[in-house]
Amino acid sequence: MLSKSFIDKLIPILKKDAKRALKICVPGFKRPYYCAFILKDTEWFNTWASSGSTYRKRNDKTRNVYCDIRVGTYRYDQTTEGGLFDNDKEIESYHYVSAPIDDKDYDGLRFALWRLTEAKAREAMADFNQKQAARVSTIDKNSAFPSFQKVKSLKFKRYDRKEFVDHVKWAGFCKRASKWLSDLPYVSGNFVEVDTSQSTRILVNTENTEVVQHEQIFSLIANIRHLDKEGSFIEQDLVFNCGSQRELPDMRKFKKLMLKKHAQMLDLMRAKKINSFSGPVLLFPQAAGLLFHEAIGHRLEGNRLLSSGEGQTFKGSEGERVINLPVTMRDNPKIKTFQGTKCIGSYDIDDEGVPAQEAMLVEEGILRGFL
Repeated sequence: MLSKSFIDKLIPILKKDAKRALKICVPGFKRPYYCAFILKDTEWFNTWASSGSTYRKRNDKTRNVYCDIRVGTYRYDQTTEGGLFDNDKEIESYHYVSAPIDDKDYDGLRFALWRLTEAKAREAMADFNQKQAARVSTIDKNSAFPSFQKVKSLKFKRYDRKEFVDHVKWAGFCKRASKWLSDLPYVSGNFVEVDTSQSTRILVNTENTEVVQHEQIFSLIANIRHLDKEGSFIEQDLVFNCGSQRELPDMRKFKKLMLKKHAQMLDLMRAKKINSFSGPVLLFPQAAGLLFHEAIGHRLEGNRLLSSGEGQTFKGSEGERVINLPVTMRDNPKIKTFQGTKCIGSYDIDDEGVPAQEAMLVEEGILRGFL
């Protein structure tokens, strides 16, 4: 994670280039009215081992810059399909997000920003003209909605302390743990992996917003698998994604949890296969949460309602019952901890400079709003 002194040097550079983007002009095309940069600096470490042997032990530092340029006006710009395809891998600017990690000479960063900005501006202008051309033969069902909303500028800077990651310790942990797993009965293969990332995220835009936030994710993943007589793998995974290394299990707890996973694998080996059927299913808590996330969570993302390629399952259903159970669902990114565990998905300000706030999605089975 970046120190305060480095952050204070980077912000003026980002702000200057954002203002420069508004001056980009091509005759016959709309000019940019908004530009934002998100600089993400990440230090990460990864190691994994299988059957007592280390396969990888690597640490690195990366820095990426993401740019949002909008041409036209807040009421009508180049955005289509809810912006779901704004960062398509096929576009030119996708290849220009990498930035140099040199913190003594910033000329490389300035060049990277210039190259990215020019590409994004060209793409935005072309997209605007294509959107205009589409109006000749296609009705825009979202024309009643503004393309973007101007928000009040803010300055929010939160600095966290980087956690020391002992590379030797975690490499040894993976090696010993995977060796122990390989000695369990009926285990044909296994791996244990530790991955850590500590990031600084800087947001600046032409609305005079400056945001500095940090993110820390420490992951432990373990896998055991059995190859049955039919050549199919029966697998069990143990996954921890934590906001601090202190929340990762030690060897004793790891073995206790993996023995439960091993017992489940043995049960699956002995279980009879069932054919497809339609009926009720009982789920473990984590599986139930994942099902809600996939089946309902993504369907409640507001920008998907603006895309013709999405199912739009709940479009126009506000105030109607969507779940035949007294279930209430809220999204609250301001919650930092839950039952003593850090929430790695929490944030104070989103990527457009809007303060986090609680959203009521479903109340007693009735749809109340969208994300």
